[in-house]
Amino acid sequence: MMTAVGGLAAYLAAGQVSAEDEIPDNMGVSINFSAFPWMAQLQEWAGGLQATCLILVGICAVLGTVMFVAGRLSSSQQVQKVSATILLWAFIAGIAIAVIFAVLVWATGFDLGFGSASGMLDPVVA
Repeated sequence: MMTAVGGLAAYLAAGQVSAEDEIPDNMGVSINFSAFPWMAQLQEWAGGLQATCLILVGICAVLGTVMFVAGRLSSSQQVQKVSATILLWAFIAGIAIAVIFAVLVWATGFDLGFGSASGMLDPVVA
């Protein structure tokens, strides 16, 4: 049975396609934010939704921390347990929100109001 790599090598060896053939970068489809009048508004809403969610997660993390300290000071194991759960879910939610929007920006080039979409995930060079 021929593997995918072996099949590609045989295809190239047969001379039907050379390794130097270029695949076109632009296939004729591009994102057009001015195609519909509501596109700019939706883009602003997406950025606002992300900001709102991250602020709510931050509030939950602060409340969870305060509850945890209060539970430690009062020696209440139940409050400590609940506050640890709140902190865990707040951090998971924060990571999920950040990753979802970062992947959206990286994959599509959307600018959601948090800086340049083209350089958002570029490595920092000092």
